[in-house]
Amino acid sequence: MTYFRKAKQYWRSCVDMRCHTVIAGFVVGFFVFQGNSLYANEIGISTDTPARVRVENNTIFYNGDISKKSWEAFSNAVANKTITDVRKIVINSGGGDTIYGRKLGAWVLKRNMIVEVEGGCFSSCANYVFVAGRKKLIRQGAFVGWHGSEAQQRIDGFSFHETLVDGINGISGENFLRTKLYEANLLHYPDIEAVKELDAAVERAYRLSMERMEKSLANEDMFFEKLGLNNTFTIYGLLPEQLKRLEDSGKRGWTFSLEDMKRLGITDVHYLGLEEYQMTPNVRKHLIVYKLAPPQT
Repeated sequence: MTYFRKAKQYWRSCVDMRCHTVIAGFVVGFFVFQGNSLYANEIGISTDTPARVRVENNTIFYNGDISKKSWEAFSNAVANKTITDVRKIVINSGGGDTIYGRKLGAWVLKRNMIVEVEGGCFSSCANYVFVAGRKKLIRQGAFVGWHGSEAQQRIDGFSFHETLVDGINGISGENFLRTKLYEANLLHYPDIEAVKELDAAVERAYRLSMERMEKSLANEDMFFEKLGLNNTFTIYGLLPEQLKRLEDSGKRGWTFSLEDMKRLGITDVHYLGLEEYQMTPNVRKHLIVYKLAPPQT
């Protein structure tokens, strides 16, 4: 099931204005970039809010989601630590907010830290924190999973200005968002008569959403440019040629073998178990393992 189909289901179940506004944004690719905390809970990844953060010797232990509150908890925990005081972050996170994910990733990158995954590192954790590590360790039984990023706005079917591949009445993402914002306002303010005022309110909300999306996407581009990475790994399962397999699997995300991670530019990754990472029970249970086509010779 694609994000668009899910969004339509969630839309019908919304009971308040805020819910409808969030789902409208979700449909065209902004709020969809938040980590799926319910799913993360199901598979044993920490989603505590705020995250539980502590420093022991030269190691930071981070358990929880990625959010503004968690960033504040993290900042407080490391406030008096210098670059030489901490060399490693051990993280267990279901992900969350993309903006604060990049803040945490940039902090790790600046300090040239080792990132060690305990339990799991999903969504924004995988997108921005895991890849920022100088050296990347995955503990036995743990996994790293992706399920999309802001770059998916550029994929056909996720673009605001193109017809949605999901075929929602054959309308564009741009018009779909406007329509849903209009319906949300009308639903909760049924006595409104000044249609022009309603139209203006919808247009303001739409423009604000577009500005936020475009600014955040540009910020993500700059983040990956600093890392010297192409963002393909964050959207691989959403590419048109890969999406059906993801939908049919019933799984929420994907991963790669360590060899393929290296080919994607995610280097110095080590699995701290005896078996091959991609063959471990948790990986096979919860994620698709996409295999890259062999390089042309």
